[in-house]
Amino acid sequence: MRKKRNTVVTMVCLLVLVLLFLPPIEMARTGARRMQSSNNLKQIGLACHNYLDAHKQFPMGADYDPTGPKHGWFTRTTPYIEASSLYSRIDMRYGWKHPFNKYLFGDVYATTINPQIDSLSTTDDFALIHYLANPNIMHSKSSVRLEQLVDGSKHTWLVGEISQRFQPWAYPYNWRPLNEIASDHRSDQILWGGEFQVCNGDGSIRALSSDADSIVLHKLSTVPPIADMKATVVPYQSFEYRDVARSVDRYNFGELEPYARKHQKGPVWSAEIYYEHGEPHTLEARVHSQGEQSKLVELIANNPTLQVVLIRGVVNDSLARELSHLEHLCCLAMDSSDLSEQGVKVLAELKELRILDGITPANLLEIKKVSDTFLVE
Repeated sequence: MRKKRNTVVTMVCLLVLVLLFLPPIEMARTGARRMQSSNNLKQIGLACHNYLDAHKQFPMGADYDPTGPKHGWFTRTTPYIEASSLYSRIDMRYGWKHPFNKYLFGDVYATTINPQIDSLSTTDDFALIHYLANPNIMHSKSSVRLEQLVDGSKHTWLVGEISQRFQPWAYPYNWRPLNEIASDHRSDQILWGGEFQVCNGDGSIRALSSDADSIVLHKLSTVPPIADMKATVVPYQSFEYRDVARSVDRYNFGELEPYARKHQKGPVWSAEIYYEHGEPHTLEARVHSQGEQSKLVELIANNPTLQVVLIRGVVNDSLARELSHLEHLCCLAMDSSDLSEQGVKVLAELKELRILDGITPANLLEIKKVSDTFLVE
């Protein structure tokens, strides 16, 4: 009987100890996550300043042309953060949703993610960003210089934490007024007990209360008084989220390393297959030898659902024959082509293929003789 009583007492004591220690442990974890988010803001702020040093203005908030929106401020800062090797692969001629760009914008980067928030990507495979910009500094066609921060960079917020209505980091319209950000934090308080952090124009981090005086928030929201309302309008678009990142398969054919050392910094893969809705969708491959081409042919044969293929190299008859087995192929890009009349015919017979990019003028003339359904870009 005494043994049972002692066991019960021991268990109660252990339970009390657990209850006593849980809150401090959770507070420590929250503090660590807050520090990580603060570091993310610093990294983004530093990237914006490196861009400023190089271009004498803050990153343009968004650009567009008659075909639609192109790219936003965060995409322009990627050469200065962990995604530095990504920027050279973005085709700035096309918008953020174009098949030749979309696959690049699904990778989740630690700098864009607040560790206190679970959502990582949209349901259509765009990676999210949990930090938005001051619309008075970064907006449509913006070109704001440092000297235009009339209240001083220390008193002008640049980028801030958000807690809801997340957007892809590649979305061109990644800005939001400070009073709206504060209102969102006030309604959910999922971050730091009603506070949120912003990075100022000088790179310093400042904590603001979501219950701050409306006059103070209004003053901070309208500094600097540069952008007009039309330039800061964000087209309505609702995104659905998920807590996992999209899948990517990466391959090293073993012969790319010397080329990579010479031409590009950071890790370079021979081929990458990007998934959409659980299926292989986009292939990007670098081909600089016969051996690499043989392995690429095998890779294409094993992934018949591919719809977009980008070849960083020359497409010849052998590759064209293998590509002809991709019944759903709709977009094909290449550095160049070396196709015979038969190779041209093979590509022209692909029923879904509509967009060709990089084909040589001679092959283009041949393909137009066979089919006029292609949009050659």
